[in-house]
Amino acid sequence: MLHPFLGYVPEPALETASNAGGLGDLIAAGSEVESLLTRSPEALVVAVFGGSVANVLATEHRDLLRSALEGLARDSSRELEIVSVASGGYKQPQQLMALNYLLVLGASFDVVIELDGFNEVALPPAELSRWGVFPLYPRNWPLRAAALEPSLVRERATLALLEERRSRWMRSFDRPPLSLSFLGHRIWRMGDERIERRLADRQVALLDRDLGLEGYQTTGPRPPRSEGAQLEVIVRAWSEASESMAALCAARGIWYVHLLQPNQYVDGSKPLTPRERRTAFREDHRYRPGVVAGYPKMREACERLRQRGIPCHDATDLFAQVDETVYVDDCCHLNARGNELLAVAIARALEDLPSDRDRGGAEPPARSPPRAR
Repeated sequence: MLHPFLGYVPEPALETASNAGGLGDLIAAGSEVESLLTRSPEALVVAVFGGSVANVLATEHRDLLRSALEGLARDSSRELEIVSVASGGYKQPQQLMALNYLLVLGASFDVVIELDGFNEVALPPAELSRWGVFPLYPRNWPLRAAALEPSLVRERATLALLEERRSRWMRSFDRPPLSLSFLGHRIWRMGDERIERRLADRQVALLDRDLGLEGYQTTGPRPPRSEGAQLEVIVRAWSEASESMAALCAARGIWYVHLLQPNQYVDGSKPLTPRERRTAFREDHRYRPGVVAGYPKMREACERLRQRGIPCHDATDLFAQVDETVYVDDCCHLNARGNELLAVAIARALEDLPSDRDRGGAEPPARSPPRAR
């Protein structure tokens, strides 16, 4: 659904593994927003921002993240509450705008975790550049904002039906006894992956069409002509958005950490297993060029942020010594083991916060949550 400040939010009725319980519910369902405004003083609220990788970690694998961060709650004698403010396809400055919007509504967080980087560099060249859309606009913006021809309306209706089918399939396994069954989980996963492949195929076909769209509403400001110049805009905005989120959090006594998420298309970042080579890597993947060109720049920008006192952690090499399978698809998403390692990396980043602040730059928050263990 279009959103006046965030570009779009997922339709809560169309829950999938990548958006269930995340920003779509938080923004669209008044009761969820209300719960942030009436939080218990006994709660230690950890908010996770980013795209689908961040949302899956904070929802589907919430227990893994909770376990990694249990020291936060134990040392403060407060109950850890993890909130997903992430959404599939989100890229900066959408995360910054989401934080601003929720703070304006009166939300209160103790810790903000930003996990991103992939969508920022992968999506614009694959989904926006061919239409001449400004690279910072939300993904697939012309399809969301333009008055579409009837054939495109029908195609989007088909996509919506596939999303609804995926949602029904997930709900059918979301209650006992199937929700407690390992076999039930495997059957759900196989069916979900099949529907996801159909969705991806139809989305790619839609993106490859010559839409003939023009006008400021659908394209935004004129983008830089060269790919290199567009990448500079993307990386600068990503860096500035992180610095702005850090400043917002510091001003309100919130601890902030930022992680550049790992991805299999970063050269040398992981020894791929045979299974990952079959199912999680494609030489011709449409997202790969953006990752190959963009991640070196993002890593440099992350280091510059650290030098300025912004706690940005490069998790690109998180799986460099991991011989197990962690990637579950040819985009970016992780299995339970991958999410477990990612959760531990986040906990370690929180442990580093005092030393990060001691290096200069941002002032420490007015109130300091205990360190993770």
